Amino acid sequence: MARAVSGAQMMALDKKAIKEYKIPSLLLMENAGRGISDYVSRELAPGSRILILCGKGNNGGDGLVAARHLWNRGYKAEILLVGVAKNLKPDAAVNWKIATRMKIPASVFSPKQTASTEKRIAMADLVLDALFGVGLSREVKEPHASLIKLVNRVACRVVAVDIPSGLHADSGRVLGTAIFASSTLTLGLHKKGLHRGEGPRYAGLVHVLDISIPRELLRSRDPS
Repeated sequence: MARAVSGAQMMALDKKAIKEYKIPSLLLMENAGRGISDYVSRELAPGSRILILCGKGNNGGDGLVAARHLWNRGYKAEILLVGVAKNLKPDAAVNWKIATRMKIPASVFSPKQTASTEKRIAMADLVLDALFGVGLSREVKEPHASLIKLVNRVACRVVAVDIPSGLHADSGRVLGTAIFASSTLTLGLHKKGLHRGEGPRYAGLVHVLDISIPRELLRSRDPS
C-alpha cells in the first residue's frame, strides 16, 4: 500500500496547497468532483441513475460537483441533501447554487420520509456517499444516522467519497454507524482509517484520486 495519512495531516496538506501554492479551494473541490464523475463514467453508462448523498461540508461539495458533471454527461443524477442549504460551507454553497440553477433534481432528506427515500435508493444504479469526510470525530447523529442505516439496509452499490461516512479517518473505528461502500475514492492520499480496524470491511476497494495537490506536498514527511 502507498503512504497513508491521518485526517489532520490531509487537512493540513489541503491548507498548504491553498495558502502556499495559491490553489483555490474551489478548484480542489472541482478536481475532486470531476475525478469522481470520471470514475462513475467508467463504471456505468449514461442514463444510469445516480443518487448523491450530500452533507453540509466540503465532502458534500465534492458530491455536488460530481452531480453536475454526471448530469451534463447524461446521467440521471439526483441530489439528496442532509441538512439545510443555508448552513452549507461556502464552497459547497457555491456548488449547491450552480446545481439548483441547472435544475438538477434535489431534495432535503427527512427521516419521516423513510419509505420514499428507501425506494429512491433501491432504484439507483449507484449511490454516491458524500455525507462526511475525514474531519468527523464524533458519533453520527440524526438525521444522518437514519439515512446511513437505510442505505445499508437496501444493500445497494455505494461509492464513498474520500472515506465511508461514519468511519474514523485515523483508527478505522465506526462512529456509531457507517456506510458500507463497494468502493472508496479517497482524495490525494490513502487515509490510515481505510486500512485499520473496521476500515477494510466498510471501504471496499480503495482508489486514490489526484486532485492536483502539488506532488512535493504529497511526498512531504511532515505535512502538519
